[in-house]
Amino acid sequence: MTLNAPIPPAVPTATTGPPRARFELDAVRALGALAVVMYHGYQHDGQPLWGTAWHSLISNTVFVEIFFVVSGFLLWLPLVRTARLERSPTPGATMLRRRATSLLPLYVGVIVIVWLINNPQWPGWWQDLALHLTMTNVYSDQFIFWTDGPAWSLAVEFHFYVAVAILTFWINATVRRDAAEAVREGAGTATGRRRARSARRLVVLVPVVLLAVSVAYRLWAALVQDYPSTSYAVWFNPLAQGHDFALGMLLAVLVGWRVRLGRWARAGVIVVAAGGLAALVQLDTTASPQTVKLAQAGVSLCAAALIGTIVLSSDPAPAWLTWRPLVWVGGVSYGLYLFHEPVMRALGALHVLPEQPTRWWLVGAFVVAATLPLAWLANVLVRTRLSPRIDAAIVRHRERVAAARSDGQAPPAIVAAPSYETHFGWTE
Repeated sequence: MTLNAPIPPAVPTATTGPPRARFELDAVRALGALAVVMYHGYQHDGQPLWGTAWHSLISNTVFVEIFFVVSGFLLWLPLVRTARLERSPTPGATMLRRRATSLLPLYVGVIVIVWLINNPQWPGWWQDLALHLTMTNVYSDQFIFWTDGPAWSLAVEFHFYVAVAILTFWINATVRRDAAEAVREGAGTATGRRRARSARRLVVLVPVVLLAVSVAYRLWAALVQDYPSTSYAVWFNPLAQGHDFALGMLLAVLVGWRVRLGRWARAGVIVVAAGGLAALVQLDTTASPQTVKLAQAGVSLCAAALIGTIVLSSDPAPAWLTWRPLVWVGGVSYGLYLFHEPVMRALGALHVLPEQPTRWWLVGAFVVAATLPLAWLANVLVRTRLSPRIDAAIVRHRERVAAARSDGQAPPAIVAAPSYETHFGWTE
């Protein structure tokens, strides 16, 4: 038995294939952000189609669910591949630091500026500012949508980031134990690969449990407690949205296991998902608010199915996913999502938005046109330039602290890397 035998790759079949390195999801983000802006333009004009199927279609939450599904997928996929011993474990703190430095500077800047404009006299609604800066506004019925309404979803996302960072410590420890065991048994053999299963079970178990707990919570809130739809802290908190992330995580598991959908299978999934969304839209016009809130899990399932037709495909991406204008909008969609409501309120205060209720779509288009340049500028100045510098400064500070702590101490003895790290070619 040799410890240097390579790990045999999965044999491509009708349902398996080589791992994909990139997924074309920028266009999906663009469509999601644009749909949210159009819906808020519809809200701004007083929701003139209230009570009709068109209202249910416009106010459908499928694109918000898609945002969460995509986040769950992208964050969980590296852990799935780590569990399969295909990549080196990445520390949870590193993942969280990268996310925080990428997203928080723009978020904090927007929240503080908008709050100062809305509260010209000190102390103003300081509770609102504190809740938004700590991303706990999702637990307040009063303040959840204040300052910047769409910020609630970003608060939910950051809860998920923290949870994944914590889980990463657990999964990485399990992966290292699996890797060492696989090497001892002979990682190049079928026996060795079968023995390294603990982490694989774990990356499947976590999203299954999250999905079950989130759905159970919604059942409890709707059927036992009978919370109204205006109990925003009940229906918009991280646990209530957990099923979205869980479905995205399960998609990551399927991708990690190299499941592929053929052309006809993808077409069938699209037809079924579209039919399911149509049925849920119709249900929204007749059902009780509690039933509608329960049906949101169905909307999430349809959203995950649609994302699945993209990430589980082994064919080249369709043209619309790589269309440059749409991809560009997807690249600045974070700023578009964060800026559009304050911009819409400012334009409304200046009376430059169309006032006709039947022209709500024009309001949305006007807000998109006004917000995109601002989103692009913020992306260039903050996310492209400032955020990487903040991240690099944090890394340098940690290195200086580590160096200062080691001053005056004898240099550590040079020890050979563990055999499993050498075998798998892992580096920190």
